[in-house]
Amino acid sequence: MADNQDLVSYNGYNFNPYSDISLNAVLVDDDAGRTTLYQRWKLRVESTIYAEDGDTPGQAGEHFRTLRTRLTKKGMGLTIHHAGFHDGPFEVNVLDTGRRDVAFGPHPRVVVWEDIGHENAVHVVWECEFCVSDCSRWSGIMALNFHVSTRVDIAGYSTRTVAGYIEIAMSRIQGRSVPDTADAYRDKIVMQQLHNFHREHTWNVSPDRRRADFTIVDTQIRSPNAFAPGVVNITGNHSASWSRRQAAILPQSIRATIELQQGQPRSRAWEIFRAIVQSRLRFVGTGTVFLENLYVDESLFGDSFTFSVQWRLFMEPNESVLTALAGLFTSTGIGAPLNIGTWQQWKQSILPLQSHRGQAGLVQKAENDKIIDLCATELQASNGSDTARVPYTPPARSGQRLFNVKPSARKSYLKYDTYIQTDEEVPTTIQVNVGEDDLKLEEFDPNKPDATLGTTTSGSQIRRFVESQSGRVEVVWKGYAERVGYPIPRPDRLELGGVVLTRVGRAQFVQKFQGNVLGQPVYAAAWNQRYVVSKRPEKMDDISEWGDS
Repeated sequence: MADNQDLVSYNGYNFNPYSDISLNAVLVDDDAGRTTLYQRWKLRVESTIYAEDGDTPGQAGEHFRTLRTRLTKKGMGLTIHHAGFHDGPFEVNVLDTGRRDVAFGPHPRVVVWEDIGHENAVHVVWECEFCVSDCSRWSGIMALNFHVSTRVDIAGYSTRTVAGYIEIAMSRIQGRSVPDTADAYRDKIVMQQLHNFHREHTWNVSPDRRRADFTIVDTQIRSPNAFAPGVVNITGNHSASWSRRQAAILPQSIRATIELQQGQPRSRAWEIFRAIVQSRLRFVGTGTVFLENLYVDESLFGDSFTFSVQWRLFMEPNESVLTALAGLFTSTGIGAPLNIGTWQQWKQSILPLQSHRGQAGLVQKAENDKIIDLCATELQASNGSDTARVPYTPPARSGQRLFNVKPSARKSYLKYDTYIQTDEEVPTTIQVNVGEDDLKLEEFDPNKPDATLGTTTSGSQIRRFVESQSGRVEVVWKGYAERVGYPIPRPDRLELGGVVLTRVGRAQFVQKFQGNVLGQPVYAAAWNQRYVVSKRPEKMDDISEWGDS
């Protein structure tokens, strides 16, 4: 029970010194339970409020209504004179430079308001909650806590999640303006970014702007090669093949999708792709590269590009099939590092994107935030995130050209297919060798019908031979060839098995200029020619061992 020296004043109203006053407090800790943020006090006042002297019943009612409005308004000045509570007056929100509530208080509440008599007095039970710190600070950070979780997948790649909150002291100032916001303290949260990790943020600011909950997820990039600076993400593949029919040729292709960092020149994507291709072409060695196809796909309203290039690697003509097959790795560079940048360089280039505010730099400004209620003169909703940077994309730079180099003449054929057809006319004669008396005639004897054939003994000495001679042999040579950098000469001389063939009759040869392919002319030719052997080999085969026939 208070004596006549006790006094409570709120929003300019002084409770009479005969009021009963009680106070109790709760210590509010941070979420980690490691420190006390502030003390939450609850003040209870039980008092009788009288009408002003001379007030009529109507005037008394207006007087009580005015007091009730004053005693229920949030965030107003509170003064407590109580020797058992504080040495001297204890003031909250009385002066801008003094002690202030840290949680948008004080928060008053009328528990009881009962009439006494005929509108001359009311019995009031009034409570007020206020939060103050021991050090009398009422602005800035009160708490910053977070927890860390790590997930490792079956391949050993890690995902780190940091979830926490930042809480600030907030005092309600005069009027409806909001003096501060927890969003303004994002940069106070410093979580080291790992080199080869993507980072994502989630921020949630409480309605009273005193607290901001955040989640930061760092995901390890599943790549053995560091990303090039200035990109957000890269995916791609390099393929090569070998076949028996083209044993000295290794067809290859590289395809990549590149997402640029906002604000990068769009030609930067081409520079990165070209660097990827060049990193693999360094393994060619003595082979010849011929670029055949280039494909580009640009996202017109995004920052992604897809590139594809195809080429053929021609090994030396005197190299064996096994050498070309072994070159599937040694000459293509598959599996080798790309060396288009380091993770440190990529991390530095990507920091503005993965900062706490991202590329847009969204900021919630406290001066643009207003407290809205039915009694406000302006009911327009406030803009809580009123600033955002518009990304600027600089014009594309003229990138480096991709072109074919003129190879040496002996390594200039892209394709050379030939077909040979042989037509032979081979005459055959039979020779019979007989003895001296094999054809001797004997006198006719009706009893000997075969007397004219000679004796049986001499007839058995007959030997037969088959003589084969080389007749006219003709060869038809058909072919198709493609060549880069040089016209295709007309095939003329043909030699098979040491025998020189001579071109005869009507022949066809057609050559076509297919156009320039990345700076080098490409020619194609087809031919159909007939040849005849220039020397006729002869042979005689003894077929006596074949048996009688």
